[in-house]
Amino acid sequence: MFMINYADKPSQMRVSWTTPCKAGAVVNFGTSQGSLSPVTGPNPTTYSVSSYTSPWIYHVTLDGLTPGAQYYYTVGDSTSGVSPVMSFTAHPGASVGSATDYTFAIIGDLGQTNNSASTVAHVLNNKGVSAVIHVGDLSYADADETRWDSWQQLVAPLASQVPYIVQVGNHEQERLPKGIDPFIAYGNRFAMPAPAAGGDSVWYSLDVAGAHWIALSNYHSFTSGSPQYEWLKNDLASIDRTVTPWVFVNTHAPWYNTNSAHQGDGEAQRNALERMLYEAGVDAFFVGHVHAYERNHRVYNNQRDPKGPVHITIGDGGNREG
Repeated sequence: MFMINYADKPSQMRVSWTTPCKAGAVVNFGTSQGSLSPVTGPNPTTYSVSSYTSPWIYHVTLDGLTPGAQYYYTVGDSTSGVSPVMSFTAHPGASVGSATDYTFAIIGDLGQTNNSASTVAHVLNNKGVSAVIHVGDLSYADADETRWDSWQQLVAPLASQVPYIVQVGNHEQERLPKGIDPFIAYGNRFAMPAPAAGGDSVWYSLDVAGAHWIALSNYHSFTSGSPQYEWLKNDLASIDRTVTPWVFVNTHAPWYNTNSAHQGDGEAQRNALERMLYEAGVDAFFVGHVHAYERNHRVYNNQRDPKGPVHITIGDGGNREG
């Protein structure tokens, strides 16, 4: 598994990978394929569920990068050897105008079927995509932890080239044996740019190319006074629209949905957070959960409102549930 992502500062990128070996892990990177410098990884993580033990999981932060520059990298360890040379484009900068052409691909409810592979290939073949936002329901492992490994192999050709930004959906909240964190796989396998925002890997924000992205969780407390609620209130107050004029929110369960499936699943979160997001002037709201595509008129409080965000459901990634 190889995956790159934005880290805590525009001068940083994060490289993640898995390996069966703990010893000698290193990222080699640089601006030339023929001149790569090593960065030793921090202590890796691993986790166990019943008879399954994950590979060693590394998250290495590369620092001092030039905005928008192309970098080459390999990952490896003393036992498995070194990967082929891969490349990525560094964070373009936070403010509007830092990237003249920046395209986000939005995916929801991907899974790992033939249709899932078609979705990944479609995005991979679109050379204009700068980053991927995956709005929850990633692997559909559903407590078969080996499916996390196979899913990460499925998305690796894409996730090793462009930042692959994820959040939790209901399928990340696995039904595991008593006493095991239901988000243990997500928490170990993904490192989002949370620390800079003061949030967590399940709620966080990111500034890139004039857009302020906010990721929320339907599956952690979001009511007034909760850590997620208080974090969101502070994050919205920190937005500078001269730097990031666009504000986007993604969560998993829709707040507005005409499909017969999952009616009301996002209603509690809407009741708790909608007014705060409306008053902050959020432009668009992306969700999954419903396995279809739907775009709404601008809406607030169950009525069309020209100042409300556009709600877009994009849960048709190709998973095995149809």
